[in-house]
Order: sequence, then structure tokens, then C-alpha cells
Amino acid sequence: MQLNTKQIKLIMEIEEDYSQIMQADEFVKGFESMQCFENWCSMGDATDLKEALPVFEAYELYEHCAIIKKVLEEKI
Repeated sequence: MQLNTKQIKLIMEIEEDYSQIMQADEFVKGFESMQCFENWCSMGDATDLKEALPVFEAYELYEHCAIIKKVLEEKI
């Protein structure tokens, strides 16, 4: 299968968006408030939260880590 220019551009845009999401410090900028972040966390399951926690810790987003832990405790 050969991709055309439009498809390649779309793939590149998706890869860029994905890359930004994978950077926790950039990802959190998309939330209007900590409450919005907590609501987002509540949508995930315990496995999702356990996987997200070390990423947020690596970026030293400790306030966000506290929220992740709080939501995680509510789920277990």
C-alpha cells in the first residue's frame, strides 16, 4: 500500500499529537483545572492509573500524582 501526501501529513500530525500526550508536563496543560484532571483520572481504571503514576512522577508533577493516587485508592 502506498500512501499519498495527504495521508502522510495526517500520520505525521497524529504522531506529533501522540508525542505531546506522552510528555506529561505538556499533557497537563490541556486541563482547565485540577478538578478537570481528577475527572479525567476517574475515567481510567486502576491499571491505567498505575501505569500513569510513574510517568507523572518522572516529570515531578507531584500535585497530579497525589490526585492519581487519590483516584486510584477510590478504585481499589
